[in-house]
Amino acid sequence: MKRVATVAYYLLKNNLNPVLRPLLSRSLGKALVAALMAVLLLPPLLSAASVAVYGLPHPSVRKSLVPQGVSKELVLVSTSAFLTAALLLTAVRGPHEVTASEEAEYEVLLSVPLAMHEYILGKTLYFIAQSTIASIPLLVVGAALAPVLSGGRLARTALFPVAYLLFLAYAETSFQLVIVLRAAAGRSLNHVSYAAAAYAVAAITHSLASRSISPLLLAPALVAAKPLVHCFTLSVPASQIAEELGLLVLAVVFLLAALAAVSGRLSPENVKPVSEIVRGLQLGRRAGSSAHIYSSSSASIRRVVLGLSVLTARHLALVSLALAAAALGGLAVRALLPSLDTPTLAAFALSLLVVELSVSTGSVILRDLSPLWLYRSLAADMKTLTSALLAKLLVYYTESFAIVAVLLATATGRPEYLLLPVASMPAGSASAVVNLWFLARVAARRRLVRYSSRGFYLVEDLVATLLMAFSLVVSTVAFTGFSMLMEYSGGGVLLHVLLAASVLTSIPVLLFGREVVAETLSTVDVVS
Repeated sequence: MKRVATVAYYLLKNNLNPVLRPLLSRSLGKALVAALMAVLLLPPLLSAASVAVYGLPHPSVRKSLVPQGVSKELVLVSTSAFLTAALLLTAVRGPHEVTASEEAEYEVLLSVPLAMHEYILGKTLYFIAQSTIASIPLLVVGAALAPVLSGGRLARTALFPVAYLLFLAYAETSFQLVIVLRAAAGRSLNHVSYAAAAYAVAAITHSLASRSISPLLLAPALVAAKPLVHCFTLSVPASQIAEELGLLVLAVVFLLAALAAVSGRLSPENVKPVSEIVRGLQLGRRAGSSAHIYSSSSASIRRVVLGLSVLTARHLALVSLALAAAALGGLAVRALLPSLDTPTLAAFALSLLVVELSVSTGSVILRDLSPLWLYRSLAADMKTLTSALLAKLLVYYTESFAIVAVLLATATGRPEYLLLPVASMPAGSASAVVNLWFLARVAARRRLVRYSSRGFYLVEDLVATLLMAFSLVVSTVAFTGFSMLMEYSGGGVLLHVLLAASVLTSIPVLLFGREVVAETLSTVDVVS
């Protein structure tokens, strides 16, 4: 067990040191860290103190925080079904090898007398810690809401952090178990995929036949979701939540034992550095057989930034598949969850939108900002590059809002939601300008992109968190503004006039932003 903890410790240290070491080496950085911790602790403490001093909150307060139509059963079913669906998707199309984020990690595995089950368990504990750190804002919000939603039961508030951490442990261990099963399957890998696909088909068929979520979709995750959801309820006593947490602890221990047993069948050959996987993917791509000489450097820049990414048949196919999946998802929600209210569905859709926007923005850092020196040597100024980058980000924003719009339109039966991408153009334009300027400034001071321990190229965690927070604010403002337009315009001529005004407003925002960002890109160098 000591070696397992050592593996988790050094993996976590390697992940946090690039952020914490520069901060903690200075007095100002230490003060900022202390202030951040105080800000995070303040909402839960104030909420609990308010209940302890002033007594139970008024029922109207709780009612105002819970969207109409949302019940304990609905949240429990939704949480369980989403986690099970993610596990099944991983089993069908997940990785078939364990990934090492860096070459050094793989070399340590080969050179140090470390058993495979110790390495896998340590890596799993590291993933649990990493997920906990990344989701601290959710933990803070939940701890602040628990005293109010549970009617002032502080015992449930105290149990919520435990339930949240155990939920993450259950989810991470389950995902790692599925990945290790796929890696250990070897030539029988297709059997794992076929079994998971058959289970998913059976669950979907039963759900459609019964017009409700099938128990097959709930059973794998119900033990983890119950105590987490029950911490926010009025009717479930704290003693029952404690019993459910005890069962969840046993489930996590069982999963860890199963993970250790299956990991014993692996060898270091089942572990691959991410760099090797990326090289293999690049070798598998077909190179273009023809070359084209462009008349100007501006045309070349537009071709590289836009023509090789968003203006391709592959990108169009992926967006079309996403829109089709959103439409099918909306129809499924309408058929299986008719009581689900629009605000709750919108909150779920916006959470997916935020993730998509963060990943898309990260791809711009990786692909387009890294060779900034090359663009500067080709172009007389940075306006062409800036225009292409802003257009690319705006395309990503519009596509993301379009997916949310299709989901909401099919789920609610209101085609007016299809106008959401148009209404969100001012917010998307402003966000594209601010994000690009911010990334250029930060990239001039530190390396933003490196191999992630999850097995992908990702933006550094701290910067990614800031991007995600900003995307959340922008998407929420855009959706709230559009909802108000729909509500007060009545869907008539006024709505179309306001939408036209939105498009016209975005034009000066982009033109002004192009000047500012182009000036910034002309004066900074990206750290490699």
